[in-house]
Amino acid sequence: MRRWGWGLLAATLMSVSAGLQAQDEVQAIRAWFDDPAQLDEVTPLLGHARIDRNKGVLITEADPWLRSRLIAAGFRLEVDAQATQALLRLDQAMHEPASIGGYSCYRTVEEAQARIAQLAATRPSLVSYLDIGNSWETGTGAGYPMRVIRATSSATPGPKPILFLIGSIHAREYTPAELVLRFVEELVEGYGVDADATWILDHHEIQVLVHANPDGRKRAETGILWRKNANNTHCAGGN
Repeated sequence: MRRWGWGLLAATLMSVSAGLQAQDEVQAIRAWFDDPAQLDEVTPLLGHARIDRNKGVLITEADPWLRSRLIAAGFRLEVDAQATQALLRLDQAMHEPASIGGYSCYRTVEEAQARIAQLAATRPSLVSYLDIGNSWETGTGAGYPMRVIRATSSATPGPKPILFLIGSIHAREYTPAELVLRFVEELVEGYGVDADATWILDHHEIQVLVHANPDGRKRAETGILWRKNANNTHCAGGN
């Protein structure tokens, strides 16, 4: 196992400062290695990481401290700019004023639908969406179109197996809608960069109904513990 002296570590850190920008934020990186023993040295430092021993690359998210340790262990670092920007956008969203009171990390129905439209417009070879009808309150002017995201690579012919996900059936459960939308974003942003994302979209079709209950979700977004939908035909009571 390789051991590095403090002098070499200091010199290495100086080269990091010149080669990689000395940034405080976490970056998405690829760390290339020649000797499997290098992995043994840094494995206890890692949280989640993808390791391809055949290609000699470690893919992870790293703060300045971890980046310096990887370089000290002999890894050659390459910043994944696209994935890093995705991390920065997520961090910014976590600190923006809350769209939903007290829950800034969850997008509203309108924000989610805008994101779906943006993905379909900017990545048409990977993303489209189907309008499958309207929510219950559409007749009153307050409802929403029900849109299913279709994520797959149009460059790879089918037929392909389909994974269908339904998010946020229960209005006040904010997490599922955000989870399934971020899953699509991860696949699309990783296509052509990440081997897993590329394989999934090349050989599968991912269909996602982000908000199965948008009417109820909008009521929950006002701060009340609304769980059901807005259909009051058989149950005209409270929340």
